[in-house]
Parts: sequence; C-alpha cells; structure tokens
Amino acid sequence: MWQNLTELIPKAAGKYNFAQTLKAVEICRACRALIKENLPPEAENNVIPKSYKDGVLVIGTSNPSWANQMQMASHRIQRGLTAKFGEKAVKRIRITPARSADDQPESGTFNF
Repeated sequence: MWQNLTELIPKAAGKYNFAQTLKAVEICRACRALIKENLPPEAENNVIPKSYKDGVLVIGTSNPSWANQMQMASHRIQRGLTAKFGEKAVKRIRITPARSADDQPESGTFNF
C-alpha cells in the first residue's frame, strides 16, 4: 500500500522527464563537496558549479586567480565525480568567469 519515497522519486523522474534535472543537481552538489576537499576554504565563496548539461560541468570563478586554482584541481574533481557517477557522467569541466545576478542563464542548462 505505502511506498518508500526513495522508490517513488526515480519513477516519477522518469515519468515526468525531470531525471536529467535531478542528475544535474546531484552532480553539482557532489562538485561543491569536492571543491571543499580540493581547494582552500575561501574557494566556497569564489568557485561554484554553475550548470551541467550533456556531460559538461560548468564551474564559475570570481577571478582569474581562482580560475587557475580550479584548473589545477579540475582533474581531481573530475576523478571524484567519475568515481561517484561513472565515466560518462562528466566528460568535461569548463571553467568560466562567474556571472553577475543580472545575467540570464543559458537556454537549456540547469543552473544552481
């Protein structure tokens, strides 16, 4: 009669076509945790996963210095994501300047 919520969510995600959104949320959350593990504590305010689509994880940085640090850590972060989600989940990490709040998200991406 009653079903566990953890059983219902994946079924509903497939039925209502939001499985990709849930996957993007999971990947971005895992990325945040890996950023905390692989970069200095200040990274939390300067490096943030922005979007995920078609195997490409976009990470925004507040300035070129943080972009450089993120570039150096990107291999470790991608390796951690691969361990958690499999080889095909994150094919590439793209590092970009963080957008201001006034910018609109790219069409068809999942932003966090």
